[in-house]
Amino acid sequence: MRLSLRRPAPSPGRSFAAACSLTACLLLLPHPARAGTYVWQTTDPNTGSVTAQSPALSGGKFVCSFLSEDYRPLGNPATAYGNADDKGGQADCSGEIDTVYTWQPAPGQTMTTDPPPASVVVQEDCTAKTSGSNGSSGSSVPVTGVCDTGLGVSLPPSQLQGATISLGVQCSATRYKVMAGGPTVKLACSPRAECSGTYSQCDVRYTPTVYPITAGLQGATADPSAGNALNVLTGQQITATLNSPFPVTSYSWSVSGATSPNPFWTWDPTWPNPNYPTQFVALTAAQMTGSSFSFYDAHDADNVTVQCNATIQPPSGPPLSVTAKSRPLRYVKPPVNWVVGRSYIPLTPGFFSDMTGQDFGTTELWGPATVTDPPLFYNPANPNTAGFSVFVQVANLSRSNTRVPLNGKTATYSNLSVLSANGTTSSVSAPAGLDGVFPYYGGYYHNPDGTFSRTTGNYGWLDYNQGFSADQPDQPFVNHDQDSGGDAWNAATASDSFNTWIMYRPASVGGQGTIYVPLQTLTWSWGGTANLDHLSYWNVVQTPTFVPGTPSNTDTYPSWSLSIPLGPNLGP
Repeated sequence: MRLSLRRPAPSPGRSFAAACSLTACLLLLPHPARAGTYVWQTTDPNTGSVTAQSPALSGGKFVCSFLSEDYRPLGNPATAYGNADDKGGQADCSGEIDTVYTWQPAPGQTMTTDPPPASVVVQEDCTAKTSGSNGSSGSSVPVTGVCDTGLGVSLPPSQLQGATISLGVQCSATRYKVMAGGPTVKLACSPRAECSGTYSQCDVRYTPTVYPITAGLQGATADPSAGNALNVLTGQQITATLNSPFPVTSYSWSVSGATSPNPFWTWDPTWPNPNYPTQFVALTAAQMTGSSFSFYDAHDADNVTVQCNATIQPPSGPPLSVTAKSRPLRYVKPPVNWVVGRSYIPLTPGFFSDMTGQDFGTTELWGPATVTDPPLFYNPANPNTAGFSVFVQVANLSRSNTRVPLNGKTATYSNLSVLSANGTTSSVSAPAGLDGVFPYYGGYYHNPDGTFSRTTGNYGWLDYNQGFSADQPDQPFVNHDQDSGGDAWNAATASDSFNTWIMYRPASVGGQGTIYVPLQTLTWSWGGTANLDHLSYWNVVQTPTFVPGTPSNTDTYPSWSLSIPLGPNLGP
């Protein structure tokens, strides 16, 4: 904010000139995923035709002894200017200047896909000044002047009287304020400059600037067929940043339209993993108050919006509280076709293997499983745009081998070796945890020529192939003596349940991160009991606990606190 006084030399020979302008400008800040503007006129992005806003600009007059006219353009379209000059009376510039801005979405977009911002910061610069003189030696005509910026800065009326005098008064001000955005933004300012004397001159200069405050997004993909609406494959990371013309001193981020527990920080299946022992990692307060905000969302939704409540510091005046919203995001999950079947195998002596509760010697087959990347995200000419899918299984195992013990040892072995998050192993009865490794072992994919190949490195398949895997739980009838308690085994039991997932990791967009997200899940169980009869024959008694299920879509992640190594070995 500025104030100044000046006493210029008189200019009695100056000819009359009157010019003015009432215009406004918008400073466009570079930001991803938003390009709309506030304008005085709208342009049809399809035809290029211009529709004038009426009235976009109005108000303000300059007046002298023989003329009264509305302000006129100055030349710089960012400045409203009025100037009055009179050789023998009073000059005045006054009246309310009204400015109306209309939001125009970016070309090819709509008010839905590129909505107006929630907040704008308005910068108003105004200078009001007067100058005059009595114009002749020994004149007693007083010279008076008044100036007011209309922005809260003014000077009291001034008057000089005496021989050959001149008066110059000027005041300037800059004001910053927050206003609601929306389809239109309306500004009003009433500056005033007035002077009387033998020679009188006054002018007003008013410059408004509107800054949209927006949340820009990285990691989204525009859909040209839907007004460039922003789409995200679940599992693709989004990073939001605040677009502000001035320094930001505080941030508070939130997301609307997401179903709990979305959004979240990450899902990390690395095992063992002392950093993230629960795989699913929620956002922290620090991550939601930083200068940028990154997150994931694992469900499909049509209208997810990022919002930032922030405090900014303009060059002068107090801090301002602003609210910025992003363009809406549409989260998309790829469709899945997952066939679950059985394959008969010979029954291995000394084992019982059954998943269905109906037939011994069967193996459940997972596949073919087809995950189809949406065309908006996948380019067949570029394999790097394909997603990657895997099977994951969490097991709840309850097993036992029973014997006639010697030496006072335990009769039943029921403990299994497990691995915890910090890398330590322990023996647990009836553990629940990750079955083997992540991803599930045994991943195969189906080649276009009809052959099968096993994946290397990761057990999974790129989405232009098909995925296959299988599980065949089994339980030995006998164990080996681990504690000098003997090998007189006479019973074995198993009662297991399993949750199996297809999980998907999309390709990256713009260098953003990606994670696995759940697509479909299947629940099944298996069990049985075997007893040694008095004739030393093993009799298998089936426990029909399995209910054949159909894979169903899911947003729920698998979770485990320990892993069960392959080929569980029971111990005391």
